Amino acid sequence: MGDDGPRDTLLDGAAEAGNPPTAPLVEHSREDCQPNPCPPQQRPPIYKVPIEILDKIFDLVAPPRTRVGVYTLLKLTHVCQFWRIALINKPQAWATIFATQADCRSFVQTCLERSFPVCLEVTVDARKFAPPKWSFCTCNTNKRSRVMYERLRLIPNRNNPCEWHFVFELLVETRHSERIHELDIIFKDSCPLGEERVPLALKSCRFFDSSSFQLTSLKWTDRETRYANDLFSVPPFLPTLRFLSFKGYWNGQFTKVNNLTSFIFKNYYYEVDGESFRTFLLNNRSLETLFLKCVRLKDNSNGPPIDLPKVKSFSAYSPRESPLSAIFRVPALRHLSSLFISVEWKHGYAWFTFSATGDDIVFTIKTKTTRIKETWQDLTGHAQPSIKHVRLENSGDLPLGCSEGPVVNPSFTDTHTLEIGRGYTSRFYPDLPHDSKELGPQLDAILLNFPEDAELPDNEDDWDRNMLDVIEDLVGYRFEHGRSVSVAV
Repeated sequence: MGDDGPRDTLLDGAAEAGNPPTAPLVEHSREDCQPNPCPPQQRPPIYKVPIEILDKIFDLVAPPRTRVGVYTLLKLTHVCQFWRIALINKPQAWATIFATQADCRSFVQTCLERSFPVCLEVTVDARKFAPPKWSFCTCNTNKRSRVMYERLRLIPNRNNPCEWHFVFELLVETRHSERIHELDIIFKDSCPLGEERVPLALKSCRFFDSSSFQLTSLKWTDRETRYANDLFSVPPFLPTLRFLSFKGYWNGQFTKVNNLTSFIFKNYYYEVDGESFRTFLLNNRSLETLFLKCVRLKDNSNGPPIDLPKVKSFSAYSPRESPLSAIFRVPALRHLSSLFISVEWKHGYAWFTFSATGDDIVFTIKTKTTRIKETWQDLTGHAQPSIKHVRLENSGDLPLGCSEGPVVNPSFTDTHTLEIGRGYTSRFYPDLPHDSKELGPQLDAILLNFPEDAELPDNEDDWDRNMLDVIEDLVGYRFEHGRSVSVAV
């Protein structure tokens, strides 16, 4: 028998096994593979979902305020053409821009184009100076070391024209920079670029110097470097700024900022010039939120304290004594109605948290000093707020030999509720009113507030004796005047 040509071994094997041979594949032209268009009445049900409902679904599946959410949106555009059109025609979904050296230029540019013309929220993250796998970039043929390679990534370099470079420059274009209303720029705690390269990197992001900048919210995180001058050297956008959060060293350029409503300042290691800080507050008496952490002020401020009449939320966290009350006062603290005091033994110091709330204000001080009495008096203008709810609490293992504590003197005559937390001991609160006549007239309830897993003392010897005396006096005083007081655990 002659050879009829090559045989398909796969078909022969199937025939030998007793199985019918598989039909040979037939090639089709590209035109034959085109899907037939479905009439509108035969479209899949997904096409009948209103765009408004799809938008709600997209917001739930991919929150646009996170970097992961933005990349999830990109994946959703590949589900079907209907979803793609719906997402591309929704500029708000792409208005959160993450410009890092881990994001390729084409993706950032796509987000900028799709978000036009709505306002932008931009995060410039300079903690990563290379893509996740640095070997992806093949344009730099002279890889002497990975460290040196990563140092070159943030600096524009004509010899390395791959798409991973010049990501920040996309924000320079006026049609994009004028839409940036919220900016969050982050540097690494110890920046590997070197002191001489970081200013150059910032200046390469020329959107800081854009005359059409309309920035309203700025977050700057830069712990161990001092390059804020490169940000504030040309501040045409500062008149529009309302929210400023700065983590780093104090910068004298802050005095140029006016009419802020929120200011968050986290300082490290160095003292802040008191007069410069006073000038800043004088230009921003419209503040409603003021948060200060590790702020050590020099005692060189001139002039009387500045009143901040609109502050509704005030927090101070300081490891050392700081003359805050010599620079500003918060009149709204006179209207507080709820007081919270806690003690935590940490790193060899007793940290005291002193916070209070009212109808329109939240007030917090955390410090390891005992100057809370003076701070309270000075910040409130020596007023006596009427506190209706008092909570006392300790946390951690407090040494028995510790006898110093915060001294506070608000008026407790209108107190309705006294809440005592776990670990309370009266030696930390020597000036709190233990006299039943001072604390008792309006008292309605005493709450012993302990965690659910806490083991309560079995006998009186395990309780603080002074605390029990206070409770007994209060209960007895209330019964003597024909009124009851509830004691609950």
